[in-house]
Amino acid sequence: MERFITAERTWAERSRWHVYVLPDLDADPGLRRLVRQSGEVLERYPAAMSIVPDPWLHATMQMVTGLAGDDVGEARRAALIGALHDEVGALPAFTATAGAVQAGRVGVAVDLDQDLPGEPFAVLGDRVRAAIRAVFGDDGLRYDPGIPHISLAYGTGAADSGEIQEHLRRTVRPARARLTVGAVWLLDVVQDAARSQYRWHEPLARIPLRG
Repeated sequence: MERFITAERTWAERSRWHVYVLPDLDADPGLRRLVRQSGEVLERYPAAMSIVPDPWLHATMQMVTGLAGDDVGEARRAALIGALHDEVGALPAFTATAGAVQAGRVGVAVDLDQDLPGEPFAVLGDRVRAAIRAVFGDDGLRYDPGIPHISLAYGTGAADSGEIQEHLRRTVRPARARLTVGAVWLLDVVQDAARSQYRWHEPLARIPLRG
């Protein structure tokens, strides 16, 4: 395992706006169990990773690029919230499968399904990007969030990812759980490069999917 937040990944801005899916561990107790069991393994490697505290668990739908969070005015904020309601609000809520937990080169994450073309996560991502493009243009979309996932830890040092994966495979049982997706959140996210953490204060908006 290697460090995730390198000089190339360090933000110049104080914060950046993101659209996230935030897991509700109370609503999905199986996911809470999966996170807890994973944490039992990850705590064995304090020098190699920074574990994500429960309040900061998230699945990134899109980061808004081109402007620092502080530089987005009220008019654009209202426009983006309105566009997200228009694009996302008509979509039905859905459930996805979280797992298995994957130890990779720069961190540990929970894989999420329903991301193939036409499936709910893929459609949700397309709608979120359409809303951002309508307000910020293509400059707002110069970031690829990759396949849907929830990061449980970010790499901070050297470790054998294969060894971590083997411990996860033996400890996290069952290896999968339900994730309920009923909303997306617009958040002003701060990167703490020294601690390899991402966090936020009060949400800018919660945009519910059709329940």
